[in-house]
Amino acid sequence: MLPNKQRSLYKSVMFGLALLLVIVLSACGGNNNNNNEDKAAEGNTIATYEGGTVSEKEYNSYIGARKLLDQNYRYLEMMPDFQAMVLNQHIAERILSMQASEEVTKESREAAKEASKTMEESLDQNEEQKTQINDFMKENGIGFQDLENYVFTQYNLQAVLSDKFTDAEVNAKYEENLKADKNAYTHATVRHVLVALKDREGKDIRTKEEALVRANEAYDKLKSTGDWDKLALEYSDDDNKSSGGIYEDINVNTWVESFKNAAINQPLNEIGKPVETEYGYHVVVVEARNVKDFEAVKNSVKSEMINAFFLDYIENEVPKLIIGEVNLPKIEEPEAPAVGETPTDVEAPEAPADEAETKKTE
Repeated sequence: MLPNKQRSLYKSVMFGLALLLVIVLSACGGNNNNNNEDKAAEGNTIATYEGGTVSEKEYNSYIGARKLLDQNYRYLEMMPDFQAMVLNQHIAERILSMQASEEVTKESREAAKEASKTMEESLDQNEEQKTQINDFMKENGIGFQDLENYVFTQYNLQAVLSDKFTDAEVNAKYEENLKADKNAYTHATVRHVLVALKDREGKDIRTKEEALVRANEAYDKLKSTGDWDKLALEYSDDDNKSSGGIYEDINVNTWVESFKNAAINQPLNEIGKPVETEYGYHVVVVEARNVKDFEAVKNSVKSEMINAFFLDYIENEVPKLIIGEVNLPKIEEPEAPAVGETPTDVEAPEAPADEAETKKTE
């Protein structure tokens, strides 16, 4: 519940997914019966681009594999023009993954086959899960070979993107970011008590005036006793109240401005007066603060550069490569309820996980 800056979902692109897929595949497994079935007709050509085409079957196979293996895909479906976005990403992945060397391509294929084998062995030990996966694949018109091909492409893609930037280029980006914002890589360990205005469902639980009075009570008691474990449990509405309200070694830029300013500017180990955010009032103590050197954040800087490159390629380069008209499949609209009927309430999905660092601050 601690306020953090939300990043665009579409910018959570696919770099690093290959490693996650191995875990997912290991967990869900499957019997490769579908490999021997006759292949469905390729169907219409959805898009033609410089160097290739995307058939309806290929597009549907990609969609099906992503639905199963990419936890963020369901959120893409909620966005306007998601089909075009997914198509462009599919084309980008295909083009870029083909830039892998022959050696890398061979290794990727072997790794994908090994993942598929692990799938098979795992699911054979879990009949309930096996039935669920098989039913899902049947409903979405995909087989285990489609999943293997998808994983193969992700391995190749990861290898290609990993080689896009040298350490010198990444270091230059690190210095550029620091020059633009001296706190770009400032991390802090803080404890806080959040006196919230609303509960998790968004219902009002107290007014701003009531919240400030309660926050000042917590502040006074914390100043006199320093007992964060006890007082966080008593006063805080944040999910981390059972751990003394602590958030360890977090990049301050993940927080909204007023909380970020407290993390940057409060003297170390001094409890500050309540800080107001849109969520309520926070009583904060900063226990540690430091600027991470290049080696400590090199991988995250490189990942950001790769994500930016990949996103730019999807949004700006792929459209230039597409030739002629794109014929995306039509999405069937759900039937409208009859007069007098009330549509079934659908529970809103939880917010998708971003990076681990952001996840820790939600």
